[in-house]
Amino acid sequence: MWAPISCGDGQAVAKVVGLGLVTNAYGTGSALSSCPAETDEILQRPDGGVGYFCLRMLRPPHLARPGLGGGIVVVGDCLVRKSGGYVETPCAGGGKRPEYKIVDIIGWKEGSCPEGGGRVQLSPDRLGLTHYCAKRM
Repeated sequence: MWAPISCGDGQAVAKVVGLGLVTNAYGTGSALSSCPAETDEILQRPDGGVGYFCLRMLRPPHLARPGLGGGIVVVGDCLVRKSGGYVETPCAGGGKRPEYKIVDIIGWKEGSCPEGGGRVQLSPDRLGLTHYCAKRM
């Protein structure tokens, strides 16, 4: 159970680093698309407010670091196919061999990925608003 507490309190485990908003008017989509890159975890607001809290753990491990398989998807992360889409997985030591490594992230209006990278769209938590340019592992 999460509860607000001062970051200086010895029992504190995470700090709110941003507010993730849902990406469309239907109330579906990903809070991750509007959280900062250092986000380790997402928490639905316990106060019933709009959006999600973007959390940064106060102590390691920081799963938001590229390649560790957690946090939000950043350049350097790896993906594996699951349920018709792609999900983040550790680049090494995660059990499943990753299929792709992210080399660039672009908005859907920005066009296509640069030469040498394939366009991979993470789903189902994304609605096509972001394209992940990746190389096959």
